[in-house]
Amino acid sequence: MKKIENTTLYIQLVVGVLLLAIFGLISNYYIQLISIEQHTFYNVPDYEKRFTEYKDTEANKITSYLELLKEKKQLQSLFKESNREKLYEVSKPIFDHLNNNSDITHFYFIKPSGEVLLRVHDKYRYSDIVHRYTFIKAKENLIPYHGLEFGMKKNYTLRVVHPWIVDGELLGFIELGKEVDKVINSLSGELGIEIYFAVKKSVFDNSPKFVQERLQKLQSTDTQYIVYQTTDIPKNINWLINGNDKFNWVEIGEQVYISHTDYLKDISGDNLGTILYLVNITKEYTGFTATIWRYGIIMAFGTFLMLVIGFVFARQSQHRINNILESLDIERKNVENLFNEQKHLLSLFDKSDSILFKWNNDEHWSIEYVSNNVEKLFEYTKEEFLNKKIVYASCIHKEDIKTVLQEVQSIKKANLDFLKHDPYRIVTKSGKVKWVIDYTVTQKDDSGAIKHFIGYIMDITEQKNKEQEIQDKLQKFINTQSSIVILTDGKTLQFANKTFLEFFGYRDLEHFKKHYECICHRFVEQENFFHLGKVKEGEAHWIESLLNLSGRQRVVSMLSDSATPHAFSVSINKYEDVYYVVTFTDISDTMVEKLELAKEATIDTLTGLYNRVYFTKHISRILEDHKRSDMISGVIFFDIDHFKRVNDTYGHDMGDYVLSTIASLVKKYTRDSDKIIRWGGEEFIIICEIDNGKSLKDIAEHLRSVIQRHKFTNMDSITCSFGCSIHDLEYDILHTIKEADEKLYTAKDTGRNKVVY
Repeated sequence: MKKIENTTLYIQLVVGVLLLAIFGLISNYYIQLISIEQHTFYNVPDYEKRFTEYKDTEANKITSYLELLKEKKQLQSLFKESNREKLYEVSKPIFDHLNNNSDITHFYFIKPSGEVLLRVHDKYRYSDIVHRYTFIKAKENLIPYHGLEFGMKKNYTLRVVHPWIVDGELLGFIELGKEVDKVINSLSGELGIEIYFAVKKSVFDNSPKFVQERLQKLQSTDTQYIVYQTTDIPKNINWLINGNDKFNWVEIGEQVYISHTDYLKDISGDNLGTILYLVNITKEYTGFTATIWRYGIIMAFGTFLMLVIGFVFARQSQHRINNILESLDIERKNVENLFNEQKHLLSLFDKSDSILFKWNNDEHWSIEYVSNNVEKLFEYTKEEFLNKKIVYASCIHKEDIKTVLQEVQSIKKANLDFLKHDPYRIVTKSGKVKWVIDYTVTQKDDSGAIKHFIGYIMDITEQKNKEQEIQDKLQKFINTQSSIVILTDGKTLQFANKTFLEFFGYRDLEHFKKHYECICHRFVEQENFFHLGKVKEGEAHWIESLLNLSGRQRVVSMLSDSATPHAFSVSINKYEDVYYVVTFTDISDTMVEKLELAKEATIDTLTGLYNRVYFTKHISRILEDHKRSDMISGVIFFDIDHFKRVNDTYGHDMGDYVLSTIASLVKKYTRDSDKIIRWGGEEFIIICEIDNGKSLKDIAEHLRSVIQRHKFTNMDSITCSFGCSIHDLEYDILHTIKEADEKLYTAKDTGRNKVVY
């Protein structure tokens, strides 16, 4: 390596120091500039986020006001009569209260046709037709709808339109609204943002004369009116609103701003014009200019000082530098030799079926290095990976990416040096799916953080296909078994055969697990059979309990999908780790007497429905099943209207006929998951799995209608009265039944043949 002379070394030092100083000055300038611009990028999203939160909160509050208003009987009556004067007298105090306490500025009563019957906030304007988007959407879907809209008076207003439905009939619509200028002004002051709304002039083409006169007084551009502003806007920045640039630096007087522009839209999504945000950066800009001057002076002084010191030490350093260069030359040769050895080792991968990868520790695991044989498996070329035309994460099958990601996160969290991935699938360039296994080591930086992952990948598709073929054959064999066969750890089910699904009446295992985690939850609690109540303290689960019993004692009873009790002999075999293969062999024919006793204990003999014994034994499990499915428990309590009259008029045999017929009707028109119980005499309850109260009421109303329409032999039609109640988990279920019973008596006291919810 050539030695460096004194003059050459010093000239290089001078040039280097000057370039470093210039680069440092320019870099600092742009870093400070970018920092200021980035500062503004947070203000506008922060404003939009806080404004959206405010809007949604206010919409919910207004919706709750409307829920109360639509229930007021006096308002309903006056609206039906179209009595504007009286309706105004009644609703004006309500509006004043909402205006004073919640800034409500708009209060409408609207007919189903869209005609305004009354503006409480503007009594003398009525009979016009509403065409606003919020009203149209509320009318189309008959659900509450809200959003921000510009009104005829240029106000930016949050409107909530609520369909007014009473006893299933659409009376019309009630609308509340509030102008949001106050909150915009407040957020503007807090965040140091000036805000301007410029609306296209074409939006106001069909507006009334008084609106046109008001618009003429506003500042405007060629195509837009500035209809709202948090402060006066100088005429010399109108170009910002019409311009195409989203970001600009602007000086207004002694203040400096960065402007942001965006489309102005309301709830309809139409482009109404432009929103202009001016973020005040005067303070930051003043500090920026001062910093640049100070930094320039410091850099100039430092550059001069470094040149002087460099000149003094240049001569003394020459010999030392040349010695270092000679050492570096030797080291370079060693590195070249090492590189050649590594290159030879890496070439071994090119000749094998394994593929070597070096991934960067980034979001998509981009490729730093890959062996030449990568195309053999992935069909993508080495260049496509290295040029980042394709990233590794995109090659992983969409159903496996989550698992692989979790494994990578675990190695990061534990800061491990090695990881063997579970087999996963990759998708080749042509769309073929292949199974691979991945052995990975980590490469860390000086701080110990993971910088790269280095691993080799092997194609195991053929092996997995053989395993799947064996598994499919095993599945097919097990499904031919007449016994119920499951794989479980004693708590959750991992596998169940076809006989299992057919017996319980479920389409697949996932469908069953939405209601039960374990088959043990279906064991009938009867003294002659094993059930969960016989699991002893200290035993991990029911399987361990059964293993501690003799073979003759391993007998359970379960109800089929038709509620028929069956007896099963249970055999258990260890599978692997914590899993067991459990087989349930149906021995009902040999245990007829015990099963009949179990059935008689829980089934009402006249109606074939469940009785109160069944309710007492199973209600806890039923409620737990509903909770596990994220559903609500509802109670329907009903009895037969004037049943005593039936017995007195037609005799008790006809009374029994009515009871059994109604039981059959209710069973026919309810779901398998609904539990129907004869509570006593002519009283029945239904425990329902529902998602909301309306579903419960709909079920009861449908049953009421079915019973009323049914033609009973040799007698008049029979009707029933219904009471409904939603179960609160904080109370006992008997409390809920009592509530439903009270609703039932309300139905009877108010005319019978009705549902009270």
